[in-house]
Amino acid sequence: MNVEVQASNKIKFGLNINPSYSITNNPGIEGKDNIAMASVTLAPIDEESVGYYTNVFDNGNINPYITTVNSPVGLAENVKGETKRFRTLSTLFGEYRILKGLSLRSTLNLDHVDNQYEYFRPSSVSGTLVSRTISPGLDASGSFQGYRSQNFVNENTLSYATVLNDMHSIAVVAGTSYSSFSRLNWNISSNGGFNNDVVQTLNNARNIALTSNTNKTKNVLVSMFGRLQYSFSDKYLLSTSLRRDASSRFGKNSKWGVFPAASVGWRISKEKFMPEISGLNDLKIRASWGISGNNGFGDFEDVASLGISNYSYGGLAAAGLVPSNVAKPDLGWEESEMVNIGVDMALLSSRIEISYDYYVKNNTHLLLSIPIPLSTGFGEAATNIGEIQNKGWELEISGKIITSGSLKWDASLNLSHLSNKVKKLGSNNAPIYGGSFDITHNILTIGQPMYSIFVVRQIGILSKEDIEKGVAMLNVEEEGDPKYLDADNDGVIGPSDRVLSGHPNPDYTWGFNTRVRYKKFDLGINIQGQWGGKVY
Repeated sequence: MNVEVQASNKIKFGLNINPSYSITNNPGIEGKDNIAMASVTLAPIDEESVGYYTNVFDNGNINPYITTVNSPVGLAENVKGETKRFRTLSTLFGEYRILKGLSLRSTLNLDHVDNQYEYFRPSSVSGTLVSRTISPGLDASGSFQGYRSQNFVNENTLSYATVLNDMHSIAVVAGTSYSSFSRLNWNISSNGGFNNDVVQTLNNARNIALTSNTNKTKNVLVSMFGRLQYSFSDKYLLSTSLRRDASSRFGKNSKWGVFPAASVGWRISKEKFMPEISGLNDLKIRASWGISGNNGFGDFEDVASLGISNYSYGGLAAAGLVPSNVAKPDLGWEESEMVNIGVDMALLSSRIEISYDYYVKNNTHLLLSIPIPLSTGFGEAATNIGEIQNKGWELEISGKIITSGSLKWDASLNLSHLSNKVKKLGSNNAPIYGGSFDITHNILTIGQPMYSIFVVRQIGILSKEDIEKGVAMLNVEEEGDPKYLDADNDGVIGPSDRVLSGHPNPDYTWGFNTRVRYKKFDLGINIQGQWGGKVY
């Protein structure tokens, strides 16, 4: 629903409501050890008496070496993974024209989402034939998860725009905004199976898992901002802005951040000294500088908090409270300072447009969780630490190949390059390790790209000759197993043999888009790709 009312020649207001509702069912097709992976890793056996339904219902497992995997077909057909999502986007605005070119506008925006996920895996497609026969329902599992989120934004602006002597274009905006985001999460799971497969809700579960929980979070952002734009004959362009933001996610000493920005542009093609070049319609160079803030971190990281933990009381386990987070009154904004230089041009009656940008971006006061001594009572703490530098360029070429008649054809090509490196990490520049699979496998260290891969490198396959020579091995290995690099030359393969082995960031990314339209028919093609970077 979209309503806009011009109440008078000075007052205008409107309302927009956009609701949506969707139901999707995913029994767990994608991901590690899920249905799609099981379907391509199991032996392709199709028994006459069983078909594809091995180890489900009244059928046993035909493969004696794999007793824990159930039929992927049976799982896909019988597991319930239903997501129901209701979302409403609402906007209410009012505008009052005070004078010619001067207006006051206020908007209220609400993004409301209700999302719930119901999962049920019946015992008929779980466990083994023995467990399904002896204890029906024991292998069934289910859960009920979801969240309710509300994102409310109020923005109030006073704007003025005018043109003087047909040459000086001026636009000024000043305003305030208030943003509040809240979210309620719940996650309830079964434990010990269900009484039967008929009733699939958790009231039929034998027990509720102790890990079931609910939690609620909220954060607020308050802003004041201003912007000035000036143009002289659409030839010389100037824009400046200033923001002052306060976030509830930061400590009492660092809630506020100030973020200035400025940009200039020069449309050279409008200068009298610019010689007429055949086919050149527009040429503009531009430059910008600015500082932006990032508060994309967890809520309540700045305050001391308590967590639930068991302790011994009278020889029995009892629930208690322990400190779970230390107060950080100086936790503040991560800042990004960026310098950008660009060129825009249009050729052949603007049928070809080219844009090129080169930029350098320095991120300081990074918001990171770093390890701290266990003697403090905590394993890690959020802090502002370090500096990262990003350099890169972007090139985009677009063209209108055919523009006349009923047939229209346009295309665009973009290519970009980005490199980054860590410049600073705290007072002693100690590396920060990350990754949760097995042992830490990525690293932040001075002079290297962010999250560089830090692993034990495989250099070949063990041969009989290698084993006879006594090369370093990981635990007990045999001929044909992986051969690893003994980086520290201690004769044993272990965590100390990890070395830098590339980075996950692509060196180049590119894209190609083309669209052909003929009368009421159209065909579009979108191709994207990247070069460089490694996956671990």
